[in-house]
Amino acid sequence: MNDTPMCQGQHRPQAMIGASDRAGIQDSPSSFPPQPLEAAQMIPNEAQMDRLSNPPSKNFLPVPKTRSDPEPISATTSVVLEGYKFFKADPIPGQAPCWTRVQRTQMHPSQFDHFIKKVQKRANLISRAQQYLNLSEIRQSHVQQLIDEKRGVPKPENVNQRRRGRGARKNEAYWVDYNATGNKDIFDGRECLFADGKGNLRTPALANLDTGLKVQGGLIMSSQYAKDISRYQDISQDFDDPCLRSISGHPTPVKGILRDVTFRLKGASVTFKRDFFICDAIDGLADIMFGANFIKNHFRVLFERVKECMFASWFSTKKESKEEKAERERLERDQKIKANQREIARLQKEQLMLEVAQRQGQAATSHP
Repeated sequence: MNDTPMCQGQHRPQAMIGASDRAGIQDSPSSFPPQPLEAAQMIPNEAQMDRLSNPPSKNFLPVPKTRSDPEPISATTSVVLEGYKFFKADPIPGQAPCWTRVQRTQMHPSQFDHFIKKVQKRANLISRAQQYLNLSEIRQSHVQQLIDEKRGVPKPENVNQRRRGRGARKNEAYWVDYNATGNKDIFDGRECLFADGKGNLRTPALANLDTGLKVQGGLIMSSQYAKDISRYQDISQDFDDPCLRSISGHPTPVKGILRDVTFRLKGASVTFKRDFFICDAIDGLADIMFGANFIKNHFRVLFERVKECMFASWFSTKKESKEEKAERERLERDQKIKANQREIARLQKEQLMLEVAQRQGQAATSHP
């Protein structure tokens, strides 16, 4: 599973991981790829009718059959397979690389035979549940997310209801479900209201919370949303660069700063007036980004209905080992040495150009 993409189709192979595999269920061998059925095979014979009329007991376990070599799947054109690839981001200097995302891609028919043989060969040696347990926690979360997207979230059967609102009679009150917003992500899509050009808090915005965003004030705004609130012309270039970096460690430029922006969270009574850094990198992803500093200072406002014990380990930092510290210091020294070498080369080039210009000027004055 480490180097081979997972395959999924109408009849999935033995190595495909399902939601029931995490419970430690027993493996049931299945033939893959599917074989075409003839009309005679679809009619049950006498033995099958007898087995249907006399079902086996609960303690009966079927004897697993030996797996035969699969036929080439290229012959069956009704099967559509999808491949999943894990992508590894460039690590920050001094940190180990981590798996960040998984992408679903459609496989070419010429790849079917090659990948299915690999998957079934590994499936004969390791069970599906064990394959899932051998994955790292990040990979398990990606696989679980893909399974949930494929199957969907089941709707709860027993829904607790409560009465909301007041009226002269009972039928004027309305009812809401406890579980109506239970699966909502409290970190993404937080609704806010920003002041428009006239100062009215009417312009809606969607904000994402990111504890890894550590800048002064902890507030980032997209350039597109600055135009929506008619404040794009007020962006100032007089600011200290916060040196933003992406999740892969690449520098993210900041366009400017927008000062004295009035906003409040939807559903809250607290109104804020803060400065926002303007960044083009989040255009199309989010209107606003709340960083670690803003989350720490206004934790109760952001999570007034959430238990604090759920976020006890948010801001805990991992202590570096001696080897990691030595590696980080070595990388920092190498970066400083390379930066100094580039700066010295630039100064030498400027000095050389200045000397050439001075000689040309002296030659021009000596020979009128």
